[in-house]
Amino acid sequence: MMNVKFEMQMKKLAFAALLLGAFTLNPMAKADDEPVEELPDSKSDGMKLTELKSKIENLKFRIEGDQLIITGKLPKKCAAGRVSSDVAYDAAKKEHGLKIDLPGCKDKVLTELEKKQTTPMLVAFPAKNFEVNSDGKFCLKHSSDGDGIFACDPILGADGKQLEHTSAATLTAARVKVEQDAALKARRASREAKEKDLLKKVDLLCKAGDFAGISLELEAASEFLGDISKILDQVGVAKVKAAENALKKASTPEELRLAYDALIAEGFDAEEATKIFVERRLLIGKDAATAKARSVSGSEDAIRELENDLIDIGAFEDNKTSIGYLYFELGTRLAGEKDYDGAESQYKKALNYADNKGKVKIEQEMAKMFLAAAEACQEENKTKLAKCDALAKKAEKHASSMIAAQARIKGDDALEELNAMKAEKIQQFGISVVKVKVAGYGEYNPYGGAFAQRKQMMYQTGMQELYMQRMMQQQIGGQGMGNGLGAGTGGSFLRGN
Repeated sequence: MMNVKFEMQMKKLAFAALLLGAFTLNPMAKADDEPVEELPDSKSDGMKLTELKSKIENLKFRIEGDQLIITGKLPKKCAAGRVSSDVAYDAAKKEHGLKIDLPGCKDKVLTELEKKQTTPMLVAFPAKNFEVNSDGKFCLKHSSDGDGIFACDPILGADGKQLEHTSAATLTAARVKVEQDAALKARRASREAKEKDLLKKVDLLCKAGDFAGISLELEAASEFLGDISKILDQVGVAKVKAAENALKKASTPEELRLAYDALIAEGFDAEEATKIFVERRLLIGKDAATAKARSVSGSEDAIRELENDLIDIGAFEDNKTSIGYLYFELGTRLAGEKDYDGAESQYKKALNYADNKGKVKIEQEMAKMFLAAAEACQEENKTKLAKCDALAKKAEKHASSMIAAQARIKGDDALEELNAMKAEKIQQFGISVVKVKVAGYGEYNPYGGAFAQRKQMMYQTGMQELYMQRMMQQQIGGQGMGNGLGAGTGGSFLRGN
């Protein structure tokens, strides 16, 4: 239909041109009188949609069948030298690209008269055929500097959305899919209804103990169930997966043991099941043993229960250091609470599970703990330092044990660290050559190192403070106070007044 209209319009234009030629007195002279305007030289190739809209009145695009129709009023000045491409399809981008150029007016501002002198776009740019079997959107190609690299502006339809063509094959495929989905949904609903009915029958037969009847029902249902053996295999796989998930999510030792037994009973790989069990059991054990709200005895019970479970499953030797770590953590907790004897007890338990490196660390913690405790004791008992000697001895003892454990580690680095430990012990505790016991002061070692020096300083400070305290009491209470700390001493420990 469009081709017929276009042909009639062209005939009309031809007829009009003939009339004009007939009534022109001197066509050649007219051609000479009217200079031919040269088209502007532009580097750009193709025009943007906004540029076309600025030149063409009421520019619109639409699709009819396998053609792209362009309507609007084009100024005759713009029609000079007009060019357009075929609608080319880009399979990679899924685009139907069209290029339009108006060199006659592209880079010029039209006068009002030039704007009014128009010709239909359908005459200037007849309908464009496009690849009807290819899906894609329509766009206008343009290149700003004519380098062959094009952008493509969306061509909009009457609804303001980009024009797009969907091939008959795609429409058919979409319709077929909708029909298939509907059929599948219907079959699924039918199957679900049959399965519910089967489950009810099997449940009743199972309760009645009629296993022969169950077999008959399954055989009768094979029409929609298919191969029963495959179904049973799938059920078995699902059952094993459920047991595995139960093992991974167990939150108590009892739940974990039950899940482990169930998984093994389903034929799951024993080595893999044991690995899962151990990972989960260590996590549960750690949470239980290190919970702050749990008592010390409760934490010890949790650690022993973990140890027993690891022994039962044959995984104790590979994970015994984890048991030692929990006792170590419990010891650290008690050390923070200043329960030094309790902390030492837990640290000693940790030693039973540690290798030589672990023993060095544990003995080091005990030595540090008792040394800090001894120094804190001295701060509080500056004139009765003998009270603190037991703590200092424990610190020195564990320092010696740390050195002994380090000596069992081989290698140059270990030897270097061993020598450093020995040097630090001498620096802190000196050499035990001569020890003298002094009342109130405790042991005095002239070669006692930094700790002994600190002890001497503490004692001197304490005696000075005591002296000042007595002097103050004498000044306040006078010599007549028989119950004063400094009464009758004359204010001096070493000589009278």
